[in-house]
Amino acid sequence: MSKLDIIVQGKMNRYYLGCASEELFLEAEKIISSSGVDSSLEKLDVFFSPMVIDGDNSVEIIFDGDSKFKGSVSDLFKDKKEYEEGDSVETEKIRHNTIEANSTKHAWSEDIDLEDKQSFLDSLEMNGASFSQCGWWIGDDVLTNNTYENKLEEVNYEERLSVVEYGNFNVAFSLDNIEKFDFHSLIWNFDYGLYEERDNYFFSNVFYANNGKVYQLDEVIESLDQKQIIIERDWPIDG
Repeated sequence: MSKLDIIVQGKMNRYYLGCASEELFLEAEKIISSSGVDSSLEKLDVFFSPMVIDGDNSVEIIFDGDSKFKGSVSDLFKDKKEYEEGDSVETEKIRHNTIEANSTKHAWSEDIDLEDKQSFLDSLEMNGASFSQCGWWIGDDVLTNNTYENKLEEVNYEERLSVVEYGNFNVAFSLDNIEKFDFHSLIWNFDYGLYEERDNYFFSNVFYANNGKVYQLDEVIESLDQKQIIIERDWPIDG
């Protein structure tokens, strides 16, 4: 068994989405301005903290010590397209019902039909999933973040907040115990709220299909040269 590492570097934002009363919001503003983001998070109900990875960030995909891709994120998706009839595309690698995620709960949306290969492909096509030589590019309306979806129903607009951290990041996504590497098993998962807000945004999470399941890769911030922190009274999807 081998390890998959995906290293992303460059200037990025990280969002911390949560909720707070007006009193806590004002307190968080003061703490952030004086002590930084880490000191405020324990006071806020943060449930989702996506990286905002853009096309000009650099990325390297390493499997078992061997570099499989190295370049810009935009190069990773340079041949990205939606499926059209007649395209040769592999879906069986990712057609698994079980999604093993980390701090958030993910699942295929109700519109995705996993019954057979053709039904799965048709439902991906109907819902705008794209593919490239370097994997699938799928939004959170298809591979849904149910933790986020539930919060959208539960949390009032006036209680929503985003803490946005900007700087030079080195981020590692990793997954152990992989039998073999295949680009068709990769899923680059993006957030539609962020996608509609930013011109060059590509993804926040990475998933990999392995041994009959789809696994979310672990994310670790290897280094950060922090430049700016702001706090806002909404979530990206509210824009």
